[in-house]
Amino acid sequence: MPIHDFMEQFLPETDETLEARPAFSDVHFQDMDVYKKETDMYGPFIALVNAAGVLGNDKLIDTSEWPDPDSEPGQKGKPDISQYDRGVDTTTNHVRFQEAQMLWELKPPNKTNDPFEDPPEKFASDEARDSFLFEAPAAGRSQCRGQIAYYGTVWCARQHRLHCFLIWLGDPYVRFIRLDREGGIVSRRFNFRTQGSVLLEFLWRFSHLTPTQRGWDPTVHLATPEEEALAREKLAEWAPTKERQVFKIDIPGEGAVHQVLAWGPISQPLHSLTGRATKGYPVWDLSTNQLAFLKDSWRAVGPDLEKESDILRTLNEHNVRNVPTILYGDDLEGPEQITLTQQYATELWNLGANPDDLCLRRHARFAMDFIGRHLQTFTSSKQFLKAIFDAFIAHQDAYERCGILHRDVSGNNVLLTRDGTGGVLNDWDLARTVSKMENGARQPSRSGTWQFMSVKILRRADSLHILQDDLESFSYVVLYFTLRYMKHTKTANVHLILKGIFEQHLEYKNSGAIGGDGKSVLITYDAYIENDFSVIGNEPLTCFLDTIRRALRSWFWHHQMLNDRIRNLAKSKKIDPSEAALQVPNDTSALDLHDHKMMVLSFQDALSESTWPTENDYAVEYLSLKRGSPMDDIAT
Repeated sequence: MPIHDFMEQFLPETDETLEARPAFSDVHFQDMDVYKKETDMYGPFIALVNAAGVLGNDKLIDTSEWPDPDSEPGQKGKPDISQYDRGVDTTTNHVRFQEAQMLWELKPPNKTNDPFEDPPEKFASDEARDSFLFEAPAAGRSQCRGQIAYYGTVWCARQHRLHCFLIWLGDPYVRFIRLDREGGIVSRRFNFRTQGSVLLEFLWRFSHLTPTQRGWDPTVHLATPEEEALAREKLAEWAPTKERQVFKIDIPGEGAVHQVLAWGPISQPLHSLTGRATKGYPVWDLSTNQLAFLKDSWRAVGPDLEKESDILRTLNEHNVRNVPTILYGDDLEGPEQITLTQQYATELWNLGANPDDLCLRRHARFAMDFIGRHLQTFTSSKQFLKAIFDAFIAHQDAYERCGILHRDVSGNNVLLTRDGTGGVLNDWDLARTVSKMENGARQPSRSGTWQFMSVKILRRADSLHILQDDLESFSYVVLYFTLRYMKHTKTANVHLILKGIFEQHLEYKNSGAIGGDGKSVLITYDAYIENDFSVIGNEPLTCFLDTIRRALRSWFWHHQMLNDRIRNLAKSKKIDPSEAALQVPNDTSALDLHDHKMMVLSFQDALSESTWPTENDYAVEYLSLKRGSPMDDIAT
């Protein structure tokens, strides 16, 4: 983005600040020494910025050597320079992500590693423009880009942010970066040694922005000491393991705004800046003096995309069993509560993201009556299967009573009740009304959680998501948690088995990740676990897994033969396969996975057995922490 446009769009000046802005020197940084060692840059650079008097009530702190002690495990980021309000105490903890106003990444001239590549003023041809790579592919430059994304991810997870600003400085160049939940906008670079006034003007403008313009959410307020004490008392059961601030959060309601106290999230987006960025909090409602669960996310907005709050209200109105009851909440109003990145995707200067890959996201927040437990906290295998069966009943009710398909059945979305007596199917943000899916997939990407997606969805991201994809996902939830948390005949190789079945994928240059082969060979040939697999001392669960795998195998073979007939017909008649598909009958009524019924009976038969284990049947982690995998991010 052109530098002037960046500042005018995102750091606007009022008449008052424009009149008060002093003239800045282009050569303010010209005489700063050139350093070979990155850490030697920080002090002299900070001193020069301070001398310019452009920070207002902010301060710059060298935070390169002090990871934030309050960060989550694996999140020990150390930004080179952090910008705080002058009142923030940094004497003990230099890095305080929860207080940061802006973050800086600095590089010396010998290790510039510019994460981006500015285009020429004019391309020689359209082909040259189309093939231009704005995201520089070199290893060091890609790594720097990842570092910036990492800082943004951790920062936005720790704060209630609408967007954030970062500055990349690779001597002698500087770029301004704005990040939100749909991506980032990057300015053209400039030479801060010869155009120092540009950097100083940016900092001056930033110092005069309102908190909301800086990216702070105006609907979230720091709790008073009295409110903090109340939250710590009422939410003690979910006390965070790391120190977290207590906030008073506004939730929209009919004719009134509800305020709740939130201490620390029990779910948060620790591994990705973009997307739904869901945060979940047990909260204390100040108006009803009751516990509730707050869900805060950035939902995709588009034709036929339904709000989760509306979906839940529909489920509740139709008495769908084993789903949360929505109490209040909806989209947050205001122009600051939507992403802006997608608005600039069609600009001529954009040579990064494809406009078709971006969408508008709106900030949504609502409260529910249900605070659940993660599935891996089960105390018996029968309790575990009962919880999944309850979630399955919720899925069946939603489909048959409301015509709604969940589309994200996963280990995170099947929860135990707090007392452990049942289960709930949660997180309906990807759900769709079946009748509205006739136009194909809801977005040009998969719906669901990779480890639990069906083979068809993993192989073709644009496949229409149907009932059987969700039924298949339920089987993977049972299998995954059985393999990981119960003793079975393949425990010694559990790491390799989980990786082969649930993580298998190939990265293609133009089509992204494609997977499903691990699950396909599991279902069709008993690969990875083999046909002698059993859960030790647990015949009901072993038989249940065998039954479901046979049902999936029949479904797979049916569609394999169907596809063969379609290809043969298309070849013999010399017609398009899509036309041939209309001429080949596809009757699935005799198949076990035609609807929910067979799996309901399988759950009921298993749970009615009298031979379930009665001792030492609780969850045990068999996946060594030393050999952990990306699945930990999703399944725990």
